[in-house]
Amino acid sequence: MFAAQTKARGIDLKTIYQTLIWAGILIFITGVICDAKAIEYLRYGAIVGPILFGIGTIIWIPLRIKNPILHPMNFHEYKSTADAFLAFIFNNFMLEFWAFCCAFGMLMVTGGGAAMKSSGGFNAAVTTIMADDELTNRIGEFQGTGILVSGSTSSTKAHLIFSAYGTTGGTRVSISLAKESGQWLTTSLTYD
Repeated sequence: MFAAQTKARGIDLKTIYQTLIWAGILIFITGVICDAKAIEYLRYGAIVGPILFGIGTIIWIPLRIKNPILHPMNFHEYKSTADAFLAFIFNNFMLEFWAFCCAFGMLMVTGGGAAMKSSGGFNAAVTTIMADDELTNRIGEFQGTGILVSGSTSSTKAHLIFSAYGTTGGTRVSISLAKESGQWLTTSLTYD
């Protein structure tokens, strides 16, 4: 029903899912770059991008099941070998292979950030910066962190780099901590 309605309006589902998938990738990349630069409002692209990508994928799967990728060796489906090769590369490979490579990247970035955020070192780092007057002067009242967290953590040491956001802006935080006698102590703290 929906497919017939969209065809009647001049929009086909292939255009919709391709637009959603590529828009999701571009918005995600923009959000990651902005989070890495602590640009407050554009950082949400790192959340919105995967959502758009997921919606595009949900639309894409039933269409791909109905119309599987033609193998380039099915010469009877194409006018020439060159047409078969170009169709395979540009219609399928470019969209699907690279789009899902980007999806793997999205998963690694968001999953890696989530794993780092669940560490004890990250929680201690957030507690430390929330109490820091210099951070309050830079960003106002602390509101949260971005999705990108890089560095390393172990049970006794942590070195983390992430964005912190507040009521008046954002900044990058680089913090090192060491665990001594069951407590995390800050060894270095800098803001960009």
